[in-house]
Amino acid sequence: MSFLDLSFHVLPFFDECEKLHLEIKVDGVACFSANIFNEQLISTQISDDQTHQIQLTMSEKDDQNSILQVNLFSHGFNITDYLTKIGHDTGQYTHNFNGHSNTITESFTNVMGCNGMVEINIDQPFISWLFSKYNSDLV
Repeated sequence: MSFLDLSFHVLPFFDECEKLHLEIKVDGVACFSANIFNEQLISTQISDDQTHQIQLTMSEKDDQNSILQVNLFSHGFNITDYLTKIGHDTGQYTHNFNGHSNTITESFTNVMGCNGMVEINIDQPFISWLFSKYNSDLV
């Protein structure tokens, strides 16, 4: 089995984000859980020949603090940016506008502006999953 480096580049949009908390789980195991004060690069490894579920959960946001930009990278390649440019979302973002509406699920590009969870399901080996997103755009 071989492994693939996976990184999350997390960038708060505003200075006042001392309360924002982000948890990242890969296949149900937390690889990061902390308050976000400034730019972070979180790295982990996944097997490149299995399916995976990635969950990003933002909490403790109120109307006074920041939103997060989260990009998924592998070996320096910005997967989130690539999928957005070819017209695909990276995953699904479920939130309720911090208690101001019913719960909704929408496409996740790279911004988390509300407490909620992003789910990225890699439903086939990683490289195949990435190519399937590209190839579906060609059909």
